[in-house]
Amino acid sequence: MALNFLARKISRAKWEPTPYTGPEGIRADAITGSCLRTQNDTIIENLRGRHVDLINLTMTQIIFLATDSAVKIRQNAGFYLFTKRAVLEKLRTAVNSGRLTLDGLNDKVKLEVLNSL
Repeated sequence: MALNFLARKISRAKWEPTPYTGPEGIRADAITGSCLRTQNDTIIENLRGRHVDLINLTMTQIIFLATDSAVKIRQNAGFYLFTKRAVLEKLRTAVNSGRLTLDGLNDKVKLEVLNSL
């Protein structure tokens, strides 16, 4: 299973090993919850065709996704971490270029983007 790009909000602490998981273990709540619950709500029109829902995964696929993600997160390699400021900058750029309208954002995010313009 090739995974070219995964964009999700994560809690980094959930991916770190703990005394009860051991050095290779992955906490169940790192891959459950909102990480695997998604729908094609991509708000930038020309990116919608690239969206893939993480549903109907087999256990093998979930294990691959979790293991691959954990290794990359723990080694600080092969992933990008964006601060809130950087995400707002990207949203602001998308709005200014016409790729994104503020109407597609929830009210809280819309207000933050407006305040950053």
